[in-house]
Amino acid sequence: MKKTLLVTLMAVAFAGVASASTLSVPFFNDSGVIGTTFIAFHNNTATAIDVGIFYFDNDGTEQTPSPNSFTLNGNTTLSFRPAAVDAASEGPGTAIPDKTGTKAAGSLFIQWVGGPADIQGRLHTESGNGSQFSYLLPPGVSSAK
Repeated sequence: MKKTLLVTLMAVAFAGVASASTLSVPFFNDSGVIGTTFIAFHNNTATAIDVGIFYFDNDGTEQTPSPNSFTLNGNTTLSFRPAAVDAASEGPGTAIPDKTGTKAAGSLFIQWVGGPADIQGRLHTESGNGSQFSYLLPPGVSSAK
């Protein structure tokens, strides 16, 4: 009886502590011809967060690499190109795994254990005609793990 009570109390005490959060990039085009896309993720916490990244082509085919994870250190930002290796522009962002496959357009989402406000993102695209645009990504969402 005592063991069952202890296990029940521990389950109640830790319920909701471990939650998974997801942040999505609904669309990007990183062809380098039509557009060059840079995505940035910022860790709003003081501790490192392990992040999983999942890619899809614009037709919905999964193009997630293996391994598909990276660490986002506390209070830091990493910027990367999702479908190309560009060490001169990405810098430390080359640690983020790139999309597999031959299509440069697609979408992605990241997942981590923690609150939805722990990581925020930005998408920046430079088009072939010289125009540029940037926007903050929609806030992450949380779900019980």
